[in-house]
Amino acid sequence: MLRSPWSAYEPPTSRARQIARKTWRERVSFGGVAFELLSPEPVAHDLIGADQRFWQQGADPRVIADVVCAVHVDHGHDFGERGNAIAWQTDPANETTRVRARSLEVELSKVGERRYAAAARIAPVPEALVGLLRALAGAVTHREGGLMLHAAAVELDGQAVLFVGPSGAGKSTAARQSDGARCFAFDHVAIVPAEGGLLAWGLPGGTAARAPLASSVVYPVAAAFRVRKAPDLAAPRVQWLSGVEALFAVRESVECADLTPGGEDVYLHAVTKLSAQLATGAIHTVLGQAHGGLLRVALRQAAARAGARRR
Repeated sequence: MLRSPWSAYEPPTSRARQIARKTWRERVSFGGVAFELLSPEPVAHDLIGADQRFWQQGADPRVIADVVCAVHVDHGHDFGERGNAIAWQTDPANETTRVRARSLEVELSKVGERRYAAAARIAPVPEALVGLLRALAGAVTHREGGLMLHAAAVELDGQAVLFVGPSGAGKSTAARQSDGARCFAFDHVAIVPAEGGLLAWGLPGGTAARAPLASSVVYPVAAAFRVRKAPDLAAPRVQWLSGVEALFAVRESVECADLTPGGEDVYLHAVTKLSAQLATGAIHTVLGQAHGGLLRVALRQAAARAGARRR
């Protein structure tokens, strides 16, 4: 059994302040969630090189929720062989979510509006902390009405364009051929509700698209495109999807980790709600042919359609 999420906290006495000064503390924004991480010992992580851009120091005002997490590095616990999959299950009686993944176990409780407390046990390996953030960001985003998608994402004129589809669909190629755009996620994106629309938060992982990198990992979402490969002699083109086609294009790229009975209904509700806000189309790509200009035209069309709906 993990410690209570509140076991790391004491009343603000002088003794507690002395303990706090000796506690490792990290405040970061990651995957649409602001984290305050606390541990009695420093916790190593493997966010290095280009991946450091996903780890933003401090609390970003655009986050969907805040999590305070007590982290215990357990040198003796056997976490078993779980692969890289993240899975969680929520107890409806107390709304506590138990999250498991490779090298970690977490208990997550909602303690207020968009506020959570967590207690985590992780293995003493550098990748465990990043795995913890990924797991918690996924669970919190899910509970707050967002989604984690398998997607490549580029910034084009200050907006996010998402390329979705199964493995091998050509998402990275589509990102690379988006001339004039800059990539901010290669394979994983968190989509969260925000004032006035949706925000995309890039996450680490995936094979680099060999494209210029964006200056940020957070952008307002303009559109999502299901990648399809056009015949060799055809020209790249975009077609808009609606109704069931649009919903399925998003649903097939959702990262599903909720094992709670009825979890699929929650996913479908979130997909349906977000699909109503998200301009969704299909882009038919041709290897070696750039389509940045085509995307700009499509985004203008999407903006016009959104304006017409608001009227």
